[in-house]
Amino acid sequence: TEDAALVYVYGKTGLTSNLNKKVGISVNNQYHTNMQPGGYTYMLLAEGTHNLNIDGESIVIDAKVGDITYIEWRNSKSNVSYN
Repeated sequence: TEDAALVYVYGKTGLTSNLNKKVGISVNNQYHTNMQPGGYTYMLLAEGTHNLNIDGESIVIDAKVGDITYIEWRNSKSNVSYN
């Protein structure tokens, strides 16, 4: 969008040891969602620094308007790529 950064969080089925486990996601200490293994979610963030917590792992995002960030979640580890 013209006034936000877009962040995708996704996981692949089979990469999580417990396929019934939901992954909790919060942004700046505010609940966002629970994600199923193999699922995805997205969020629009205002420009600035944001703290994402994904299943206990903290990830700092320095969001800039128009940025797209992809976070791949695997077995309690994340792989972050920016576009």
